[in-house]
Amino acid sequence: MQFRACFVAVAILCVLSIPAYSETPPDFSAKYVFAVGQSHIDAAWRWPWAETHEVLDDTFRQACDFMDEIPDFTYTQSSAAYFQDVERRNPELFARIKKNVAAGRFELVGGTWVESDLNIPSGEALVRQFLYGQKYFQEKFGVVCKIGWAPDTFGIPATYPQIAAKSGMDAMLFVRCGPDTPTFIWEGPDGTRLLTYSPEVLRKGLDDLDVNPFASLDNMKKLFEMVYRLSNTDAFMFPYGVGDHGGGPTRTWITMLKGIGQLPGGPKMHLSTAQQAFEHLAKSRESLPVLKREFNPTFEGCYTAHSDMKRRNRKNEILLQDAEKLSAMAMVNCKMSYPGKIVAALWEPVLFNQFHDILPGTAVREAYEEADSLYDHVERVGNDLCAMAKETIAGGLDTQTQEGLPVVVFNTLSWTRSGAVTVKLDYPKAPKRLVARDAAGNSWPAQVVDAKDWYEKAFYRCSVRFVARDVPPFSAKCFWISEPPAGDEPAAMVSLQDWTIENEYLRATLNPETGFLSSVFDKQQSREMLGETAPDKTEGNVFTLQEDNESPGNFWGWYTSWRMKLLGEPRRFGKPVSVEPLWKGPVSAAFRVRYVEGNSRFEQDVILSDGVPWIEFHTVADWREHRTTLRVQFPVSVQGETYTAHIPYGVISRPCDGAEMPAQRWIDLSGPQGGVALLNDCKYGQGVERSTLRLTLLRSSTDPDPVADVGLNEFTYALLTHAGDWRTANVMRAADELNVPLLALAAERHPGPYPGAPLFEIAADNVIIETVKNAEDARGIVIRLYETSGERIDTELVCSAPWTKVEETDFLERKQRDIAAALVGAQLRVPITLGPHEIKTFCLGIG
Repeated sequence: MQFRACFVAVAILCVLSIPAYSETPPDFSAKYVFAVGQSHIDAAWRWPWAETHEVLDDTFRQACDFMDEIPDFTYTQSSAAYFQDVERRNPELFARIKKNVAAGRFELVGGTWVESDLNIPSGEALVRQFLYGQKYFQEKFGVVCKIGWAPDTFGIPATYPQIAAKSGMDAMLFVRCGPDTPTFIWEGPDGTRLLTYSPEVLRKGLDDLDVNPFASLDNMKKLFEMVYRLSNTDAFMFPYGVGDHGGGPTRTWITMLKGIGQLPGGPKMHLSTAQQAFEHLAKSRESLPVLKREFNPTFEGCYTAHSDMKRRNRKNEILLQDAEKLSAMAMVNCKMSYPGKIVAALWEPVLFNQFHDILPGTAVREAYEEADSLYDHVERVGNDLCAMAKETIAGGLDTQTQEGLPVVVFNTLSWTRSGAVTVKLDYPKAPKRLVARDAAGNSWPAQVVDAKDWYEKAFYRCSVRFVARDVPPFSAKCFWISEPPAGDEPAAMVSLQDWTIENEYLRATLNPETGFLSSVFDKQQSREMLGETAPDKTEGNVFTLQEDNESPGNFWGWYTSWRMKLLGEPRRFGKPVSVEPLWKGPVSAAFRVRYVEGNSRFEQDVILSDGVPWIEFHTVADWREHRTTLRVQFPVSVQGETYTAHIPYGVISRPCDGAEMPAQRWIDLSGPQGGVALLNDCKYGQGVERSTLRLTLLRSSTDPDPVADVGLNEFTYALLTHAGDWRTANVMRAADELNVPLLALAAERHPGPYPGAPLFEIAADNVIIETVKNAEDARGIVIRLYETSGERIDTELVCSAPWTKVEETDFLERKQRDIAAALVGAQLRVPITLGPHEIKTFCLGIG
């Protein structure tokens, strides 16, 4: 979306360029203005990335030309991806840029790969924006950026100060959703404080003033008094230069700005770098207000437009982290070479696609064709890396302890977990009964959920589903699938009877007339979890359609990707085309529901599995609607004034006012008698109205891409009921398990030396190890963990590898301090203290 980089400068220049009046002009000679020459360049917006190559060349060349001509001219630019592009295509221009960076004339800011969206990427992806952006700037220019830079990003989560500060940032500039004062101290939930400048309020103030500065000197005085009053300091900063499609500072602007500093009574005008401006603003640090909040949202529609981008982003983030974890496990336990350069190269396109007009769905169709091509490459190579690591680890396990076909299951999360997995196994005939066994001989049911004959029934390829129980963290465990003697199979733990499915946690009943849930009974609490006071709100999993945005004659009719303008009342789906049992147990029970609504078709599987405390809704939609929004809602029997939402590397509490807000893997509404969480695997627009949880599933925005979301869309969400609040119910872990499933691999029978011990373990329920990877300089294994519940914790990290040295690092993997650890037998035990909501990074290696 267009960023008006010069909005403050326009007003000031108009005022100070007025010919002299007979009246005495106001005296602002003790004030300062820091004019930062820059160009906010969109990687893609109303044009594709292929067109931006020329924009970069023209803008950067012009900036370098001005530096040759004007001694005090400086230029400020973010985004490592842009410089990498120029380096590859135009080495002569890149050499000029490098020379001017060294001279302090060409300022590098941001430290990120691109100016990404900041609500949709995961917390770890935001860290990687800095890790790979700063790594590039340091390797190519010898610079570590200090100024965060997000002038056009559509909103910022409350957790961002810690992420930015631990990535090298001393200060931050953003524009949209700014507070009532442009200069302030932004404090994150963990207590991290960041000097922040957000000039959005100045633009709004100029609009609200509604005076003609040319009319009188009194109006001039009002204008400047307002600007400096809002600034809360003796100075303010504004970026100047043509943006979006590039251009940067112009000769006219430079001449006018230099002239302002010579006007009688005018402020001290500096052509400045952002660093110089923040150094001056920092002098007022002690008197600045401290704000503890998120800055959201500007455009609520961008969290649901182009849902295919959201899904591919989520899946690729997880794929690359799984590739890192599995490769680390294979390297440490099975001596496999870690593919560090390959993984790093795969992160770059994922980070690029997080640009704030690509991932939010606000770019043209051509940009998404380019983005899809990048994702295709990442998925192809990333899946190959995972397959190689899994085969290596499986090859090191003893897979012949029990009779039957061995299946190796991998857990890439940081706690021991159980969950349903599906693996393809070949049989002469599709078996009627199967059991799964572990190495200790414990057995439980397995289930054939699909069987297809191959080569004229030479054999049957069966999809076998079973619950992999107690798989250790960052490890692999072998199970064996076999046909039991008649009458010897374990008892089923899941059932389907009439229109009810049931496991040890829940009993859910489907209404065949609507396809929605008429009851969700929590057996642990002996409590019905659906329903509100109003009689028409007793069903859950209700699909609604609502007209979205007015005709193109209305301004926002053209900006449908950015804005949601829901009109009229939501319309519930009508009678389903079919409702039928899909699976009847013993591992999973499920119904399949089909709808035809408007021009679209929907198929949803409602699944309850053994050992899983949530109901899962796997949905495929052939979406053919126009300017329409699809939502699902769950009215629940829980009362609360606020709900909790998952945000990057943390949580936030919000009012139950029905507003569409950005959230990541879950939202939760809890009360004195328990709560309900709505989990998802790829959705971001969510909210709660009174006691109704809502998830926006699809939108048919038409601008800039007229066919966004049209076609096949696949997504999964789940309803988790629980006692206590989201902390005691470990909702964060449940959402991670939905998003990062156990991975199953059919294996050969062979001996092996690898015992399957966890690479890492941590006992505290409120600590999650999010990242396990090789260090960028290969000096050891890097792990990143964070506290989830807002409580200080002293705990211990247990490592099964023979490391002897532990360093705490920042997010750029720079050593901060040594950590004392104890080697107990073959285990390294590392004491760790985490403050509330704190994120820490460690590097473990051989001393």
